[in-house]
Amino acid sequence: MRISGYLLLLIAASLGATGSIAAEPDAHLWSREEAIELARNGDFDEALSTLGTLREADPDDPALLHDETVVLAWAGQNRLALDNAPLIDAKNAPDYVIKAVARSARDIGEFDEAARWYLTLLDRAAANLDARRGLAMTFADAGDFEKAWGALNEVPLEQRDDLTLVLTEAYLYEGERRFLEALASYQQVIAAQPDNKAAIRGAALMLRAVLMPRQALTLALEYPDVLSSEEIVHLEADVAALQIRYGAQSYYPESRRHEGTDLALSKVDELLARPDLDSDMRLRLRFDRMVALTNRLRTTEAIAEFEALDVDAAIVPAYALASVGRAYLSERQPEIARDLLELAIAKEPENFHFKFQLFFAYTDLRDETRAIGLAEELLATLPKLNQVPGSRVVKGNRAYLRAAIMYGLARANFDQLADSQKYFEDLLAKAPHNTDIRHELANVYRWRGWLDRSLSEYAQVLAVEPELMSARVGNAHARLDYRDYAPVEKELRALGEHYGDEPAVKNLADRWQLQNLQEVVTNVEFGESSGPTFGNDQYNVDVAWFSRPLARKYRALVFTHDAYADFPEGSEHRRRMGAGVEYRHLRWLATARLSASRDGGSAGFRGAANYRFSDLWSFGAILETDSNATPLRGERAGVSSDLVALSAAFARNESFDVRAQLSYQDYSDQNASNSFLLRARKRLIVRPGFRLTATGEAFTDNRRRDDVVYFSPKSSFSWSAGLRYDWLMARRYDFGLTHTVTGNMGQYDQSGADADSVWSLNYEFSADLNNRLSTHLGLSRRSNVYDGIRENGTFYSGGFRWKF
Repeated sequence: MRISGYLLLLIAASLGATGSIAAEPDAHLWSREEAIELARNGDFDEALSTLGTLREADPDDPALLHDETVVLAWAGQNRLALDNAPLIDAKNAPDYVIKAVARSARDIGEFDEAARWYLTLLDRAAANLDARRGLAMTFADAGDFEKAWGALNEVPLEQRDDLTLVLTEAYLYEGERRFLEALASYQQVIAAQPDNKAAIRGAALMLRAVLMPRQALTLALEYPDVLSSEEIVHLEADVAALQIRYGAQSYYPESRRHEGTDLALSKVDELLARPDLDSDMRLRLRFDRMVALTNRLRTTEAIAEFEALDVDAAIVPAYALASVGRAYLSERQPEIARDLLELAIAKEPENFHFKFQLFFAYTDLRDETRAIGLAEELLATLPKLNQVPGSRVVKGNRAYLRAAIMYGLARANFDQLADSQKYFEDLLAKAPHNTDIRHELANVYRWRGWLDRSLSEYAQVLAVEPELMSARVGNAHARLDYRDYAPVEKELRALGEHYGDEPAVKNLADRWQLQNLQEVVTNVEFGESSGPTFGNDQYNVDVAWFSRPLARKYRALVFTHDAYADFPEGSEHRRRMGAGVEYRHLRWLATARLSASRDGGSAGFRGAANYRFSDLWSFGAILETDSNATPLRGERAGVSSDLVALSAAFARNESFDVRAQLSYQDYSDQNASNSFLLRARKRLIVRPGFRLTATGEAFTDNRRRDDVVYFSPKSSFSWSAGLRYDWLMARRYDFGLTHTVTGNMGQYDQSGADADSVWSLNYEFSADLNNRLSTHLGLSRRSNVYDGIRENGTFYSGGFRWKF
C-alpha cells in the first residue's frame, strides 16, 4: 500500500508537473489566438492590450512581435507599427507581416521605406501580385508614375487579366488625373464583377471627376453602401451646381430659358433645409445659390445672400466672387463689383470670363486707363484661333472676338467715336458676315447721329439672325431716335415676353417710359446792361408743359412767355400764353401753337417744322405772327412784327456741324429786315471728362428804316469765334455734373458807326439729377457795341427739365 500510494503520489506529482509545463505554452498560444480574434472583430484596444502583456512577458518572441505589428497596422496605428519594423527579421518574417509594415509605411507617406518592404516580398516571389500592386501604388503616391507603371509592366503575362491589377491601373490613372481612363478601368472590373464595391465606388467618383455627377449619383443610389451619406450630399450639390451653370448657358426655347436654373435653385434650397449638413457643405451650397440667383437675374437677392454670409471675401471661391460681382454691377454698384472681380481674378488669373466682367465695371466707373488696358491685355493674351492639337480643323476663337469687340466699345464708351467707327469697319472688312461686329458698328453709327446708316446695318444683322436680342434692342433704340414709335412699342412687347428681366431690355423699357411721360421745361434769364438799347434791367421767363403722347405722334402743349425791359422812357412787360400741338414722326418734328397777351390783345401764331433729310442734312422753317422776336422797345411804342425763317444744317457727325438761317421780319411800322446767320462748331479735343470745341458765327442784316424808336441799323455785319470747354465733373449712370465755359471774341460793324470789338464770357453749371430731372445755372458777361456806343452787361440764367 505504501509503495502503491507512493507511486500514485509520484505519478500525480509527475503528471502535475508535466501538466503545468504543458499548460503554460498552451495558455500563451490561447491568448495570442484570442487577441487575433478580438482584432479581427474590430476590438483593437483589447487585442493590443493582450499582445502587449504577452510581449512584456516574452519580449524576444518573434511571433508576438509579428502579431502586434499586424494588429497595429489593422488598427491604423501605422507609426507604432512602423516603429516595430527595425525589430523584425525581414528575411524570416512571414509575408503577411512584411505586407503590413509596407502598407503602414505607405499610409504615413514614407514611400521609400514602403517600397523597400514591398521589394522584399518581390525578392521572395516575383509573381506576388499583391506586392507588385502595393509597390506600384506606393510609387504613384510618391508622384513617380514612371516607376509605378514600370512596376505594373513587370507583372507576368499570365496575371495580366487579374481584376485587382485592373483596379491598380485605375488607381494610377486617377493619380495622374486621367479620369476617363480610370473610369474605363473601373467599368472593365464592373463588367466582370457587377458587385465589386471598390470598382463601383471608383466609377462613381470618376464620374464626378469628369463632371458627370448626375450619372455618379444614379450609380451611387443603385448601390447605397458604396458612398457615404456625406459623399452623396456632395454629389447632389454637384448636380445642382452643374445645373446652375448649364441653366445659364443652355439654348432652351425662350419661354423655358430659366427652367434649368429654377430647378437647380429648388434643389439647392432643398439641400440647405437638411439639418445634417456640415458647415463646409452648407457654405458651398450658399455660394452656388448666389451664382444661380445672379444667372436668374435676381441680382438683389444674390447680393442679399452674399451679404448675409458675413464672411471674409478672401475665403469665397473665385466663381462665387465673380458671380456676385456681376450682381453688384447689374445693381449699379460698380465699386464693389470691381473689388470682387479683381479678387476673383487674383485667385484665377487666367480666367478671361472674369476679366470681361471687370472691363464693364471699369467702364461704369469711367476708368478709361484700366478699361482699355484690360481690353488690350486680353487681345494680347487670347489666341486668335482655336485648334485641337493634332486636328486640321481651325476655328476662330470667340473669346478673342469678344475681346476685340470690347476694345472697340471701350473707344466708343470714352467718346472716341471716330476711332471706334474705323476700328469696327476694319474688323468688318475682315469678317463681313459677322453679325456681332456689324451690330456694334450699327451702335456706333447711331451714337454718331447717323440713323439711316445705323438702321441699315441693324437690318442686315436681323436678316441673318432675326432673334438676336442685342441687335433687336439696338434697332429699337435707333427707331426711337428716328421717332418711329409703333415698331418700338411692338418690339418692346415681344422682347418683354421672354427677355423682360434682361438689363438691356430694361434700359430700353425705361427709355420708352420716359418717352411717354409728361414734361415741363423752364428757362429763365435776367440781368442788367450799362446801356438802354435793349433795356437796362431785363428778364425773360419761358415755361412749357407737354402732355403725354397722343396717338404716339402728338403732344399737346401749353406755354407762357414773360419778357421785361426797363428803358429811359419807361418799361415794357410782354406777357403771353398759349397752347398748341407738337408732331413727332419719322423725319418730321413740328409744332403749331396759338398765343395771346395775358393783358389782352391780338392773337399770334407760331409754326415751326424741321425735316431730317438724311444723316447729314436737315432743313427747317418758322412762321410767326405777332412774333415774340419784336423788340420790347418797339412793342412799348405799339409795334408788332411777323417773322419767316428758313434754315439748313449740315452735321457731318457729332463733332462737326454748320447751320445757316435766312430770316425776314416784317414790322407794323413799315420797317422790315432781312438777316442771315451762319454758325459752325468743331470739336478739337475729346477726352473722357472734357471736351474742347471751336465755335464760329457770322451775322449780317439790313433794314428798311433806321428812324424808329428801337435799335434798327440800316445794315450790320458781325463775326465771332471762340472756344467752349465742357468738363464732366462727375458721371454715375443717370447722374452727372458738368461745368461749361465759353468765350467768344469778334467784331461788329454797323452802318454809320466804326467797327469795334465784341466779346462774351459764359459759365454754366448743369446737373442731370436722374433720367427725369435736369437743371442748369449760368452766368454771362457780355460786351457789345450799338450805334458806336459800348454796352456791357451781366446776365444770370437757369432752368430745368422735368419728366413726370
